[in-house]
Amino acid sequence: MQALIIIEASGKAKSWARITAAIGMPSRVVATGGHVCHFPDRLFPLGIDVRAGEFLDPGRKPDPERAERILSAISETPETCPIIIAMDNDVEGDVIAHDVIGLILARFPARSGRVVRVRPGPITNEGVRAALAAATRIAERRIVSDAVQGRARAVTDRWIGATFSKLAGVPVGRVRSAVLGATLLLNRAPDRLLDRPETGEITFQARAAVGGRPFVSRVALTGHEDPSRIEALAKLARRFSGLLVPGAVRPIMSLSAAVAPRIGTVRPFHTADALAYASRHHGVSAVAAMRGLQDAYQDGLISYPRTDGREMSAESASRVVMMGFACGLAGLETEVLSTEGRVRGGAGRIPDTHEALHPVLPLSTANSDRLRELVRRPVREPVGGWDRDGVRDLMVTLVARRAFEAAREITLERGMWRADNIAGIDPQEAEILEDLDWVREEGFNFPWTRSLSTGVRAWPTESVLLDLMATEGLGRPSTYATHLRTAIESGDIEEGVFPLPPRPSPAGMAALRRMPRSVWNPATCRMIESAMENAGNRLSEDEAAPLSERARHRVLAWFAKVPEEMRGPLSEALLSGQAGREAGGIAMSAPRDEASPLEFNTGLAEPTPFAT
Repeated sequence: MQALIIIEASGKAKSWARITAAIGMPSRVVATGGHVCHFPDRLFPLGIDVRAGEFLDPGRKPDPERAERILSAISETPETCPIIIAMDNDVEGDVIAHDVIGLILARFPARSGRVVRVRPGPITNEGVRAALAAATRIAERRIVSDAVQGRARAVTDRWIGATFSKLAGVPVGRVRSAVLGATLLLNRAPDRLLDRPETGEITFQARAAVGGRPFVSRVALTGHEDPSRIEALAKLARRFSGLLVPGAVRPIMSLSAAVAPRIGTVRPFHTADALAYASRHHGVSAVAAMRGLQDAYQDGLISYPRTDGREMSAESASRVVMMGFACGLAGLETEVLSTEGRVRGGAGRIPDTHEALHPVLPLSTANSDRLRELVRRPVREPVGGWDRDGVRDLMVTLVARRAFEAAREITLERGMWRADNIAGIDPQEAEILEDLDWVREEGFNFPWTRSLSTGVRAWPTESVLLDLMATEGLGRPSTYATHLRTAIESGDIEEGVFPLPPRPSPAGMAALRRMPRSVWNPATCRMIESAMENAGNRLSEDEAAPLSERARHRVLAWFAKVPEEMRGPLSEALLSGQAGREAGGIAMSAPRDEASPLEFNTGLAEPTPFAT
């Protein structure tokens, strides 16, 4: 019996067909090529109706060509054959799965008992077999629940984007506006952001007075430090770039808690961490690095690549530790790496359900040899630049190394720099070096440990913006790379003079002036994202309600929280595309519970220099 498998990406079709044949389940594979339902390319009329009881997004229609491709394949498949909906395990995949199932049941209602939902992992024999074993029959409530967030997001982004693009005279997306606004705040009012991203670093390395490993001092730059101090540090670091600075660091020998060794850990990478690291240290763009993560995942090398979480279960942590041992590493502990039972959370947003990035190769001699080679060999950009396979291997290396590092407690010995008889440091420079925080790791080093040699390093603009987006909760892991590319290519953001952060260009400032502040305020974007995710049913949503009503509830929840300067244009834009409606306003039941957990705390109403 030949199964019909419906997937998203055309590029995976041959792999699916080959693998299912190899595991004894011949199949026909049909790719949707992405979403099967779309709003019109023209932004007006909006095709949105937020009135209670109305269809929320009547302007969203199936693509005739894609719909016919799917339905034709089903009509050519015997009724007894299973229909496997194998969309990705993410927000977009859930929406596509809902739309495809809706198309099938509208034309072939008798096939409902043969349709199953599969959430594919790695596109390997083992990965496909495991996904098929976990297939679930379609259940209306589950399929609807999975798709609510994506449908609410599609309506939200079209409504906001169309309304304020018309006002600004340039394309203005919800996330794109927030990224532009965040760069403005980063330069003029950084205290109104959740954190300040690094723009670079200044590092020093000095010999230890008692021998052994040298001590290092790292000064992280954000562009908001004392300029005169940073200038002096940079001048000194450049003079001794790649060398040990004169003088020596003596370990602090004391039992006082104030000078005791520091005990701590690092956490595994989430998506933004991995993309930023590849950009900072290996010159790989976010788009290429994201594709590398996806390729590594499909090849069964790493865990799900689109994640906001740095958490890991005890089971996954145990497997990572075993992989580390197989690579010849010691001192790794499951209890250090696992966060099971600890409080989840982080600044800006609630992490999703996916774990931190980590290697997932099944333990075997061949896999252990491959992983050992990847993590232990020096990472160098190939002659001619990074190709696709090279970037995939790079991302596996970075993810695995970080996961292994996160499985070990780190002990840092502290020290004090003192001048010696070697010339080369004047009194002012000596005072600077004495004020720095000097440390060195105790115990063994991993084979790949980076030596922070003396020098000044500037991070690429892309990595600074990526750090900013992740910290502020702007966008999602699956869209970081595309939003970054759009932001940079738009010309609205320009590079700051090091170490200053990126800033809006004159064109970007002009766009900001034409928009209400609440549109580009990162807090607005964060609040809207919270409403659409509705994690933990925070908005008291009726889980038995139809998809349209549940998505409407989330859309109106954020609409009720935004300031009038934003709500007014949104209402007018909605009315402009709905003939026969009175101009007095929109009859909609927006939830206005002041006790709602949706937070929208901002100081942007206060006098600011933003208009200049």
